[in-house]
Amino acid sequence: MTRDESLTIVAMIASGWPGAAWDAPRLDSYAKGIESMDALLTTQAVLRAQREVKYRPSVAELREFVSIERRLSEKDEPQERRTLPPGGKCPAWVMGWCVARYRYGDMRVWAEQDPQGLSGNLMPGDARVTYMTEGSSLSIGQVFQAMGVA
Repeated sequence: MTRDESLTIVAMIASGWPGAAWDAPRLDSYAKGIESMDALLTTQAVLRAQREVKYRPSVAELREFVSIERRLSEKDEPQERRTLPPGGKCPAWVMGWCVARYRYGDMRVWAEQDPQGLSGNLMPGDARVTYMTEGSSLSIGQVFQAMGVA
């Protein structure tokens, strides 16, 4: 994956498990640790980990989730479809989620975080659109800045 893709995924991880803030060297180290992984599989692995583990995964633990996603995707999807779109953009909902949590302190659960619909505190559609619109206007650096990391 590219450097930008790894930083985008690190932003997903940092926002997915809020807690102790990461400083720039820790973010850089984590991003370098995942650069050898497939970007799309790693993104899917992060989403799976968010559903299944309580604490932020280490790079080694994330590699295990990537292995799971690889096995599942090889059964279900041809290799040529497992790439990010041109530019490797972060999903709009992730950028919106970062804006909601870190700029506005809105901790409601997004549907992508809870595909089974178990949470009674889901983000309503109008708020999603507002946050995603604002998030789509930000660069990854601005997202890190909103998170208080950069």
